[in-house]
Amino acid sequence: HFPLLAVALETNAEVLLPCLFFACSNYDIPHIFRHTESLSRDQIQRLLLGRERMNVNSAHLVSTCFPEKLREKSPKSKCRNEEYCLKNAVYSGFPNSSQPTFLETRGSKVVAKYLSPVCKGCEATVAKSIDFRRRRLWATIPQLYGLSSWEKDHGFAALVTR
Repeated sequence: HFPLLAVALETNAEVLLPCLFFACSNYDIPHIFRHTESLSRDQIQRLLLGRERMNVNSAHLVSTCFPEKLREKSPKSKCRNEEYCLKNAVYSGFPNSSQPTFLETRGSKVVAKYLSPVCKGCEATVAKSIDFRRRRLWATIPQLYGLSSWEKDHGFAALVTR
């Protein structure tokens, strides 16, 4: 990813930059420094600041993934139990010492690992809520790295979010 990022920056291939910055920021800091020798200080700073913003937003996404509104049974609920599962469900969340990356915040994975056992219908409801918020976060990736919006990039976001 790093050589591609360097070439995209050099050739001003803006349509590729959000995804390349994101891909490169999924490595730890020592790895990033070892592979960014061809980038300018400003470009490395953009990468690291975007990485930090992405990590903070990803942590916020899963630290608050069980909104209270899910505790109230909606008419559209697919709960399979007589007593609504999510009313008393427990969400343990990521440990305080762990800061999840965006890639670790898929709804189904978070539900399976951190939500007390609930029926399949309620699992799907919570996973869908998390994934909706992940898509909203994904839409902000260009801004997190100080780039132009996806819309300016001729609809590229529509291709990568399908």
